[in-house]
Amino acid sequence: MSCPGPNGRPDDVAFTARMLDDLATVMDVDEKRVYATGLSNGGFMCHRLAAELSGRIAAIAPVAGVESFEYSRGLHG
Repeated sequence: MSCPGPNGRPDDVAFTARMLDDLATVMDVDEKRVYATGLSNGGFMCHRLAAELSGRIAAIAPVAGVESFEYSRGLHG
């Protein structure tokens, strides 16, 4: 399963959304309890998922890779 973005490069957020859709077809998923965690670059990815899939990710627990206030402010306005 791949999810190319508009520029032809992989779209990790779209991939994650499709993976969640696929998992829901083979197992019971409580959609109010979907969490993301990661270390280093995975920690940054957690922040991105929280911002871009906020309706699907209940909470994140990054181990490392904490976003700065200035960066996250750029995502939201």
